[in-house]
Amino acid sequence: MIQPSIMRFDRDGWKQTPSITLNEGDLIYHQRTLLEVTEKPKMVGEKVQISAKPADVADDPIVIAVGGSWRDRQATTAVMDYTNAACRDFGDGTHMIAELEAGPGAIFSPRLTAKELEAWCLENLERFEVFFEANEAALDAGAIVKMDPWWETQTDTAETRQTPGR
Repeated sequence: MIQPSIMRFDRDGWKQTPSITLNEGDLIYHQRTLLEVTEKPKMVGEKVQISAKPADVADDPIVIAVGGSWRDRQATTAVMDYTNAACRDFGDGTHMIAELEAGPGAIFSPRLTAKELEAWCLENLERFEVFFEANEAALDAGAIVKMDPWWETQTDTAETRQTPGR
């Protein structure tokens, strides 16, 4: 039997994952929708049954890029502007520039501490300027233009699989 798989957010990127291995709380992307798995999948006959609900990204913390903590994060805010993406705060000291609800391709940075993310954005700012210039009309219209990540991710490490995607 072929094991069906699905796109699952795994710490800092999307990964094709066998459906039966999902856990409650995992974020998955299916039929252009971001979903949150509500319980461990079950085998029903020869099919995997996944219980999920639309992910409530409205409850995710919104990061307002102004004021004290953002004074030294000009490169991060520039990358946010160049991609139309938010800086997601995962509540564990890490941040990522991404629009998870747009699915695979809408992650624009690795998941790093604020200081590391600023340094990474500064190092890659020219690449984002070129990306913006190439996609300016769509970005100005509010579109999320997807990008293939060129940086190393941690999605294949064992410790990142132990906790849900958020």
